[in-house]
Amino acid sequence: MDPNAIIGSQVRDLGSHGRHGTLSGTTRVAGRYGGGLKFNGTSDYLDTGHPMAIGATEVRTFLLHVKAASGVAGVVMGVGKQLNGTWNRMQLNWSADKLRAYVRDDDYVLASSETGTETVADGKWHLLVFIVDPGGDKVELWIDDVLGIDVSAAFGAINTSPVPLNYGCLDNKGERSEYSAVTLSDLRMYSRRLSVAEMGDYRNGVIRR
Repeated sequence: MDPNAIIGSQVRDLGSHGRHGTLSGTTRVAGRYGGGLKFNGTSDYLDTGHPMAIGATEVRTFLLHVKAASGVAGVVMGVGKQLNGTWNRMQLNWSADKLRAYVRDDDYVLASSETGTETVADGKWHLLVFIVDPGGDKVELWIDDVLGIDVSAAFGAINTSPVPLNYGCLDNKGERSEYSAVTLSDLRMYSRRLSVAEMGDYRNGVIRR
């Protein structure tokens, strides 16, 4: 999903999935490389149109550049769904200018609620690579090619369908909340892990599809 490929309120998916996102609000600005989206922290969001369906033996990698000022709050990206009186969840949210990776599976197993130690909300661009890997029982958050959160936990599938992943807020059970005043660019999702070399390429502007 590429902020450089915006037609009206639609953000085009330039990958093979063809799931185009829908913008509500947001301001088009310069990104880390190419175009970016600025979210106001009160009502702006990007609905990817893409529910999360991560099988118990699968992995998803989410890559993005983020910039935010100190004191920012809310959720950078997130989705959750009500399940038999409980809920699953997958999100990155702010905590004292740092990022927290929160992952809970369909059986209400908490895989991660860890907060990294690196300050990210400092008004500068940072590359985030968020890996949710039930198959390998791992949750990782890489910040500028450095492993900032590394959690090993036995957990299973995460299926939020029909609730889609959102950027700039949390879409929890189809209700949006926890909006975040961030600027984002270079939004990518993969059904595999990225190597550290690939992360370095992204950070240095070598953009892969």
